[in-house]
Amino acid sequence: ITGVSEKVNFMRQLDLITQKICPKYPRPAKFSDPGGDFSDEELKELIRKRDNELTETDLMCIFQGALPAGVYHEVMYFVPIPLQHIAENQENDTLDNLLRWTSYNQEDLQADGIYDDLLNFFETLFVELTSQYILSENYVKNSNLCETLVQILNENHNRMGDMLIK
Repeated sequence: ITGVSEKVNFMRQLDLITQKICPKYPRPAKFSDPGGDFSDEELKELIRKRDNELTETDLMCIFQGALPAGVYHEVMYFVPIPLQHIAENQENDTLDNLLRWTSYNQEDLQADGIYDDLLNFFETLFVELTSQYILSENYVKNSNLCETLVQILNENHNRMGDMLIK
């Protein structure tokens, strides 16, 4: 039952975030590559892909911490996509990059009224990940994802990871 209710919470939170983002931030026509980290061809290939074709690697490039593919207003349209990937596939690299991007853009996210919604999403993710203890091949399932979540929330989001553990 917990898993089903958490999935419903994920979808509600995702819908709320999407409703706040989509009217204000349409899909960009291009990425500006503020850090100079990508070739023109890589940027064109990223922007040509439809939303449902974006892979974990693509999302990692779009939200690459201090070197994202675009500036804040170019990347904002894409925020719901990695959230859905994380909720459905529990992708560790996507989570890592999105959390770091969130910390770098905290002031803008707060001004848009989305920062707290993102933290609520990550809190729901933590609850979902820790609701079960499943041992798989001598490792606890989702332990890497939990470790990433707690570590980056502690480093970049006022020790929120420790608060979640408590």
